[in-house]
Amino acid sequence: MADNNYLLFYIIEKIEISTNKNYFIKEEILDYLSPIGLFGYANNDYSLYISIVRNIIFNINYYIENNIILQDDIKLFVNKEHIYYIQYKENYNNEFYKINAINDSIILGYTEELINDKLNNLELMDTSNDYEDSYYVCESFTSNNIYFIDPSIKKCNCLSFYYSKEEMICKHIIYLQKLNEEQLNNVRKINTITRTCSCNYDCKHIKAFLDCLDE
Repeated sequence: MADNNYLLFYIIEKIEISTNKNYFIKEEILDYLSPIGLFGYANNDYSLYISIVRNIIFNINYYIENNIILQDDIKLFVNKEHIYYIQYKENYNNEFYKINAINDSIILGYTEELINDKLNNLELMDTSNDYEDSYYVCESFTSNNIYFIDPSIKKCNCLSFYYSKEEMICKHIIYLQKLNEEQLNNVRKINTITRTCSCNYDCKHIKAFLDCLDE
């Protein structure tokens, strides 16, 4: 799916949240994009703004023709059962996770080299070296991300742990450390040798783990 399709879905979701409604109109999309035009005004060059607006409007019309967006007079609704939207949600969560990492890195003053190094190591710790035979699986408490904690419950591959090198702690580690032995035995685990998960062989946890190894 093209990048500007991602942008369109993202803008629609932002409009739905800010207006507290499940539909949008084309004018709201243009209002959302209008600040980009200010850069054109400052530099006397509107080419970027015009290109973005044209692509967005083209995609809206294309989506309406193909039932990806449903129309009722001027009201437009995203067909959230359509494969295009489903693919967007699956990919957006992964990409937005990385964008947040870049944002955090910039705020903390990291160089481009360190930012790239951070992105290469976000998903799994020390994947270039020997890793543990198994990891605890912890699904994010606030998003769709999946994290892995080592058997000693001292390392997690989430950003909070990465940034807290002095404390070496995060909420996922704290959560597991508070469990008793019986509760801990019921926590899902990834076997890194057989590359299977305790809940199901072909599940989202093992897929997330294998995606880490592909980084």
